[in-house]
Amino acid sequence: MRTTRVAAVAAAGIATLLLSACSGGQTGGNPETTSAASSGLAGFDPCTALSSSELQNLGVSGESKPYNKQGEVGCDYEGDDLLLTVLKAEGRDLAAWEGRRNNFDSLTKNDVGGRQGLQGIALGGTGQGVCNQFVDAGKDSLDIVVVLESDRVKDTDPCAKALEVAQVVEQKLPK
Repeated sequence: MRTTRVAAVAAAGIATLLLSACSGGQTGGNPETTSAASSGLAGFDPCTALSSSELQNLGVSGESKPYNKQGEVGCDYEGDDLLLTVLKAEGRDLAAWEGRRNNFDSLTKNDVGGRQGLQGIALGGTGQGVCNQFVDAGKDSLDIVVVLESDRVKDTDPCAKALEVAQVVEQKLPK
């Protein structure tokens, strides 16, 4: 699991870099945001969002580990083949991520349980087994980060796994 931990540190650094890069010059929320996502993430706890059985079904075991760096709050979950991080990006809607498109190798619009989403691979991250899935939450967004164990990179799509996780978590976001 050492390679996962090394990759996790790198992914956490990438996520923090991406989040902190968005802190300046933020404009208001996306006018196309659905009403289902208008309440934001103030009352959402990423450390209790996934039940033990949901984590097991996603290939993750063990307890969550709180993540709080540079004001970004979330939880890490470790599995045999991956590290999963669920982050609250309060004050950063999807438009903020789109405005930082130059920080990504790819950033693609998608749908997560009826909410708008973005799937991104950080700049220089293509083929490294790391993917971010952003989910609209009104003025905020949720950031699901998946980091694969190095020997799983060739046979597993981290973005498909990030979307799978996001679809489970999305059901628990404030309406």
